[in-house]
Amino acid sequence: MRRTGLTLRDLRRILDPIFSSPCAYSIVPGRERAIIINVEHIQAIITADEVLLRDPSFVQELQARVRNDDSTTTVLETCLEAACSVLENEPKMLEQEAHTPLGELKSKTSTELLNNLEGLYKSNNERGIGTFSV
Repeated sequence: MRRTGLTLRDLRRILDPIFSSPCAYSIVPGRERAIIINVEHIQAIITADEVLLRDPSFVQELQARVRNDDSTTTVLETCLEAACSVLENEPKMLEQEAHTPLGELKSKTSTELLNNLEGLYKSNNERGIGTFSV
């Protein structure tokens, strides 16, 4: 708290597992002497003199970017770009995960079955019934 000027409430956003999990809300509040980053896998506290990171795997990437331009803005930009890259790749990963189950569903679905379902749907709609069970 002395090093960053942050309150305990602010520190909980980084240190408490409930608030620092990727499923928790994303936040980038600025305080008088520090910026708190809690976005995706990046949890950090940025001050004018140092960056405190919770995940050591991000240190090398951050050091490589900051080496040429040692500014708070560059650190913040690097943290946000790293979080955005995770979000950009997420749809691709979800698509790959869904590909196999969808392929299995497609192989189990036949034109005859779809025609039967369509016929049931039409006959139920003609009778004023909106749903049916298969």
